Amino acid sequence: MSEEMIIKLIVGGAVLLLAIALLPKLLARLKGRLQIKLDRSAVACGETLSGHCEVKARREIDGRALNVALVGEEIEEVRRHGSNGRSRRRRYRNEIYRDQVPVSGALHLSPGDVERFDFELPVPESVPGHGGKAPEGALAQGLMLGAQLLGGRRRYYRWRVEARLEASGLDLRARQKISLR
Repeated sequence: MSEEMIIKLIVGGAVLLLAIALLPKLLARLKGRLQIKLDRSAVACGETLSGHCEVKARREIDGRALNVALVGEEIEEVRRHGSNGRSRRRRYRNEIYRDQVPVSGALHLSPGDVERFDFELPVPESVPGHGGKAPEGALAQGLMLGAQLLGGRRRYYRWRVEARLEASGLDLRARQKISLR
């Protein structure tokens, strides 16, 4: 087999894998669109996060349920130095919180329909990364971050709102980042 043929096979395989990875998202986009719109994207612990989901149908949608969830994720980055002097960074994700609320039961949308569904999600009183007293001032926070980085580990938390319309065929999904104060 010639070198040119091998290159064509590798490129063709890469294009095929990319198409397979993107196909479900493209098909869901053809079906319709699910959006999350929040009243505020920054909330404090113990408050209620409110907003609405908007479903725009491009094709007929037979939905079984629309659920919205508040999701917290702990992310730890670990940096390791190899014997060749190069460093490698790995990221570990761990879901630490999920509170899901049903927003709608079964629904039917025709092409061109737009429906709005209001929701409220309670934010827990205490969450990891927000307990205890944080160091005050830019210098103290910089020293804390420097200590984490020198130790080769960094841990932080991400929060988001997820919506999922369970429907026949492919589900519609949406995500939006939020910040906790």
